[in-house]
Amino acid sequence: MAGAVDRARVEASDVVEDLFNAGVRFAHLSRDNERRTKAFGHELGLETDWNSCIDLNEQSAAFSTQSSPMLGGGGVTKLPRGIGAVRPHLRDVDNVPLLVSMFCNCQPRTVREMVQIYQENCELVCVVGSCGAPLSAS
Repeated sequence: MAGAVDRARVEASDVVEDLFNAGVRFAHLSRDNERRTKAFGHELGLETDWNSCIDLNEQSAAFSTQSSPMLGGGGVTKLPRGIGAVRPHLRDVDNVPLLVSMFCNCQPRTVREMVQIYQENCELVCVVGSCGAPLSAS
């Protein structure tokens, strides 16, 4: 049996902290599932507690009670699931999807759409890394 683990470079968490201190929000968009995305995000120094990662996969939304904007117990807002639920959440609930630092189960189409959503909400976006490849191709 063999395995592979993505590891953040040692200085990556320092870079993310420097960006945060400069007023730049960092977001990690990953093809991995939520557990692996949060593990990598933890290495980057990102918040990994509850409501810290949005699953952009539409199939995930179909199996979740969180697929539409709603309030959980105690009035705590649940995050949208699936890229199609992000805009309605922004319109009807709050702007938390724009503040979350991790997105899991991303595909080139959902990355493009999430970048559009940021831009529609007057956010300046800079894409670095392999997620940028599909953006430049379209």
